Amino acid sequence: MFSLVLFTVAAIASLTAEQNAALNSIVKTDSGGYDIITEAGVPVPNFASMVRNNTALQNKVTAVIGFNNTVLLSANDTTTGQSFQPVLLIGADPDAPAASNFFLTNTFQMSSMSPQYKTVNETWKAVMNDPSKVVWSFGQVNNRGPPTSISTPNVGDTLVLTGLVSGTPVQKSVTVVGLVNGVFLNGIVGTKTLLMNTFKVGTGSLSFVKVANGADPTDVARLLRKEFVNLNVYTIVIPVVLSGFLQIGQSFEGLLEGFLGLGLVVGIAGLGIISIRSVTERRQEIGILRALGFRRRMILAVFVLENSYISLLGILIGILLGIDVGYAFAVSPNSGLNFVVPWQQILEIVGLAYALSMLATIGSARRAARIPPAEAIRYTE
Repeated sequence: MFSLVLFTVAAIASLTAEQNAALNSIVKTDSGGYDIITEAGVPVPNFASMVRNNTALQNKVTAVIGFNNTVLLSANDTTTGQSFQPVLLIGADPDAPAASNFFLTNTFQMSSMSPQYKTVNETWKAVMNDPSKVVWSFGQVNNRGPPTSISTPNVGDTLVLTGLVSGTPVQKSVTVVGLVNGVFLNGIVGTKTLLMNTFKVGTGSLSFVKVANGADPTDVARLLRKEFVNLNVYTIVIPVVLSGFLQIGQSFEGLLEGFLGLGLVVGIAGLGIISIRSVTERRQEIGILRALGFRRRMILAVFVLENSYISLLGILIGILLGIDVGYAFAVSPNSGLNFVVPWQQILEIVGLAYALSMLATIGSARRAARIPPAEAIRYTE
């Protein structure tokens, strides 16, 4: 009972510790390296410069990545014959300064990319230098409804994008050179040149914001909404959202730990019952030991040592197996976790379990030590 319960408790504690340790890495990867997403109610041609020139936001923002974006387009995959609709076409500025250049600064993970490019950076640079190349971004976070799963094209497929310019249908063929997990970003990512030359779109409502060191993203998001209330700016604080998702999972893990704690209490109660039964069954042996000269404290020590061995062996087996499960999760492919042993929590679990087990068995051990030799020898069940 000890082994089974403590195994699960230790495994959950290890996984929780690994998730906490990986939080910064998860935020950096899934956020693309940015802190806030802003979406204006109307297209804004120069939102980045408006933020830089705002006195209330001075020294609070280090970069604003503005995007041009079209209305939803239809996309037909001529390679597979599949149709994707509707999709959002997003264009970043390939000529932006390095600190504000989406293609050079984002940290989104590529789930697949063209074999002609060896790294993620090479893939983004190919998109930056060639308007006919795009990256398909599939987001896994939906802030305005339930999570949805959408199909994606394959790397190397040719897409025919169809949109309207002044009521006239316009088409453009592009090649997918990568699939990226944009988490918060759904759509086809290309350059502003692609949007302007083909669909005559020179404005957008979407921006990524990176806050300065020491600035609170939540406070900066509040200032953005306040300063640009006329634009009806909507903000998403990425670290807060990602931390919230992780805390939800940890809340369920904490609830499970609570139920397992009840199981541990049952196991300790079972150990106490077994200890009482053991004293009853071995009364004659206890009497013989007392007759041979064993003192009460020696009998007490024998039972305490036996119960300690049982409880510590169960605790040790359960803890080691639980830590091993945590290690297996950490080293599994694409886990994104680093192996962490929550020593403080493990020691607290061990100490509490051992103390409660001794508390449950010390009564029967003391009762065994007080048995008179003559009464124990003549006892028959």
